[in-house]
Amino acid sequence: MRMEYVFIPLDVYRKKLHNKAIETELEAWLGFLAFDDLERIWEISRYDTVFGEMYHELSEFRRKPGEVLGMFSEALIQLDQNDAKYYAETLRKKTEALEAMLQSKDAEIAGLRRSKDDEIAELQKRIKQLESRR
Repeated sequence: MRMEYVFIPLDVYRKKLHNKAIETELEAWLGFLAFDDLERIWEISRYDTVFGEMYHELSEFRRKPGEVLGMFSEALIQLDQNDAKYYAETLRKKTEALEAMLQSKDAEIAGLRRSKDDEIAELQKRIKQLESRR
């Protein structure tokens, strides 16, 4: 999947559309990012109610910056919790893989012990046969 990016310097955009009316949604979004004078804000918010709601929310954040910091703190807490969950899940998977490997090795060792025990029993049996012949 190929993505293309277009960089638009907002100061150039602002100069270009200084006296031009907002006509498209793209112009409204770019205006939302570029303009800060009340007349243009009013024009953009009339274009679509979404912009008016976003301007209102931004003005609330300017009046109560503590709320932004609270939101940022909550986001960091959530990220920390997600990181902890991811780390715990990764450790659990590694532990399960190591336990499976240990079980495999234990089974292999048990098999080797059985074969050695069988060899020892066979050798002891032969020794007894040889001693009985004497």
